[in-house]
Amino acid sequence: MRARTLFFPIIAIGLGATLSACTPLSTSRDSTESPRTSPRADALAALISGELSARRGDFTGGSRAYLAQNRHTPSTALLERATELASQSGDETLLLQSAELWSEAAPATSTPWQILADLYSTQENWPAALDALIHLRESPTPPPEYALVDFIDYLIQRGAPPQALIPKLSHHLDTHSDDHDARLALILANVRAARLDAAATELKRAHGLGPVPEFWLISALYHQARGNTEQAEQAAREGVERDASDARLWLALTQSALAQHDVTTASTAAQRLVALRPDDTELHTALVDDAIRHRAVETGFKVTEARTARNERDQGITALLTARLHIANDAPERALTALLTVPEGPLFLASRRQGINVLLQQHQSDRAILLIQQQQQAHPDYWLNLVDIELDLLDRLSPFSAADRRLDELIEQMPEHRDELAYTKAMHALDHGRVQKALAELEALHERTPESPRVLNAYGYTLITRTPHLAKGTALLEQAHRLAPNHFAIQDSLGWAYIKAARYRDGILLLKRAYMDAPDDEIAAHLIEALWLDQHRPQARRLLDDALQRFDDTPALNDLLSRYPDLTL
Repeated sequence: MRARTLFFPIIAIGLGATLSACTPLSTSRDSTESPRTSPRADALAALISGELSARRGDFTGGSRAYLAQNRHTPSTALLERATELASQSGDETLLLQSAELWSEAAPATSTPWQILADLYSTQENWPAALDALIHLRESPTPPPEYALVDFIDYLIQRGAPPQALIPKLSHHLDTHSDDHDARLALILANVRAARLDAAATELKRAHGLGPVPEFWLISALYHQARGNTEQAEQAAREGVERDASDARLWLALTQSALAQHDVTTASTAAQRLVALRPDDTELHTALVDDAIRHRAVETGFKVTEARTARNERDQGITALLTARLHIANDAPERALTALLTVPEGPLFLASRRQGINVLLQQHQSDRAILLIQQQQQAHPDYWLNLVDIELDLLDRLSPFSAADRRLDELIEQMPEHRDELAYTKAMHALDHGRVQKALAELEALHERTPESPRVLNAYGYTLITRTPHLAKGTALLEQAHRLAPNHFAIQDSLGWAYIKAARYRDGILLLKRAYMDAPDDEIAAHLIEALWLDQHRPQARRLLDDALQRFDDTPALNDLLSRYPDLTL
C-alpha cells in the first residue's frame, strides 16, 4: 500500500469559523469633539472608511485601513479586525501580515497562532509552522484540537522532511517533558525519518501512555518500520481494543495482518475500516491494492462487499475494484462482467477500455471488436467516444487503413453523423502523421460547416503548427475566437499563433486566460515558452516549477525543456 496519512489531520483551519467571534470595532464617537481638530475623530473616520470598504465587499481595503490605523494607535482590537477582513479577502499575503502583527501584539491569544500554523504549512515553511503550533502548546490554555502528533503527520504528508522537525520537538520536550502529545509526535518524526533507534528510546519513555490510542498506533508504525509484523499487529490490536472508533488503528491492523498473511484478521479489520470511512475511495483503492500485493484477494473482496453495502453512490468504482481483484485472481470473464456493469458516467469509457484490454490479453481480438461495436449500439450518447476506442483497437491490431475503412463504413451507415465522423477521421489522420490527409478532411469539413468553432480551431491550429501557412491559420483561429471567445482551447490556439507571429503581448494574454480556465501540460508549455521568448524569464521559471509539480504527465513540458535547457538554470 502506498504511503497515506494515518492521522486524519484536523488542523485545516476554517478561518471564517475561527474568526467568527471577532466583532467590528465600535465607530461611535463623542459628539463634542471636532472632526477637524481631534486625532480621535481622524482615527474614527479612518475606521469608518475601513468598515465601509468591507461593507462594499472590499475586504482588502478594509483590512489595510485597520492596519494603517494600528501604525498610528497600536491596538490588538484593530489587528484582530484587520485579520478577520484579510481572511475574507483571499489575499494570503495580507492575512499573513495581519496575523503576524496580531500574534506579536497578543502572544497569549491563540487565534493568530492557529492561523499562522495553517498559513506557514500551506506555504511549506515547515519550521515556522511548527514554531506556531508549539507556541500554542506552550500557552496556559492550549487548544485541545491542535494535537502535535496530528500536525507533524500532516506536515510530513505535505512534504516536510521529518528530520528537520525533530530538533524543535526535542527542544520543546526539554522544558515540557510531560507533554505526551509532543513525545508521540517526536516518535512519529523519528519513525518517518528512519531513525528507529531514537524512536525506540522515546517509545520506552512513553510506555506509560498505554491508555492513549495514539501510543499504540505509533507503536504499530514503529514495528512495521522495523519489519516486526507480529508486534505491529499486536500493537494495533491493543489500540482498537481501547478505541474501536479510530479508523487509523483499523488501518494499521489491516496492514499488519496482511503482512502477517493473517487474512481473517485483515478482512475483518478492512470491513470495519470501510464502515468507519465509507466515502474514502482513495483508502478503499489502497486497501484493494495492498490485498492484491499480499495475494490476499479475499480481503480485497471484503472491501468491495462493504462498499456495495454502504456506498450506493459510487458503484462504478466498486465494479472497477472488483474487476481488478478478479484479474489478480485469474478470472478474466468475471472481471469483464464487472466492468460491463459500470454505468454511464465518468468511469464508463475507462471501464470499456479496460474490458477491451481484458479480451486482448486473452487473445480474443475479434470478440473485442464485436464488444465495442455492441457497446456503440447500446449507448448512443457515448457512441462517438466508443468509436474512438474502436479506432484505437483497430490501430493496435492492424495498419491504420483498417480504421479508415471502418470510418468510411460508419459514414455510409450514418450519413446524419457525417460531419462528426469526418472530424474524427481528420484527427485520426493527424495522430498518425498524415498531415495532408487531415488538412483535406478539415478543409472539406470547413466548407460544409464554416461557422463551427471546433472545426475552425482544428483547421487553424493544424495550419500554424504543421505547415508554413501561419497567416491563413491565424485568420481561421481569429474567426473561431470571435464565435467562441471564452473557449480555452481556442484561446490557447490563437495565443500560440500570435506567439509564432511575435505578437507576444496579445499571445501571452490569451494563453494566461486559457491556463487559468483549464490548466494542463500543453497550455503550460505554450505559456512558459511565450514568457521566455518575451524575456519574462523569472516568471517562466516559476511557472515551470509549478507546472512540473502540478501535473503527473508532462510530455509537452519535457519537449520544452529539451529545446530550452536554460529554463532549469
